[in-house]
Amino acid sequence: METCKETKMKFSENKPYWFLRTLTFVRISRQMTDGAFTLIEQFLAPGSESPYHIHSKEAEVIYVLDGNLSFVVGRERFDKGPNESVFLPKGVPHAFKVLGNNPARILLETFPGEFESFVVEMSEQAKSLEIPNNPIIDVKKLKIVAMRFGIEILSPFPMNVA
Repeated sequence: METCKETKMKFSENKPYWFLRTLTFVRISRQMTDGAFTLIEQFLAPGSESPYHIHSKEAEVIYVLDGNLSFVVGRERFDKGPNESVFLPKGVPHAFKVLGNNPARILLETFPGEFESFVVEMSEQAKSLEIPNNPIIDVKKLKIVAMRFGIEILSPFPMNVA
């Protein structure tokens, strides 16, 4: 028999994190879904980008709430704006970058939900509800921690993709 888990957590109760160059909230934790998925909300500064990377353990869906982003998935590039989404399959290299002069806000869902642990480990507790201003990213640490979670960092955001 299936059971329904009711959650009492309100969005305002989530701890804010500074994850790389984002203000990040874990909105639905993997504990709340028995590991099935995690839902993360991120606020991204203009021009911020993820590295080109591969997840060996999870697929992702990114839903754009605000702003415009350019995605590279495999060797394809395309742009998405508010109320658009992109599916990022497990095992396919991908990256994204915020376009223009405005910040972006996304919902990031991963299946299963282990990505949340990577985010928390690579984050610091946010000191304010603002996107961090040009934090220094320890790339060596990022690559080591990512590898432990089945994520391979390949390169910076690829500029020369069709």
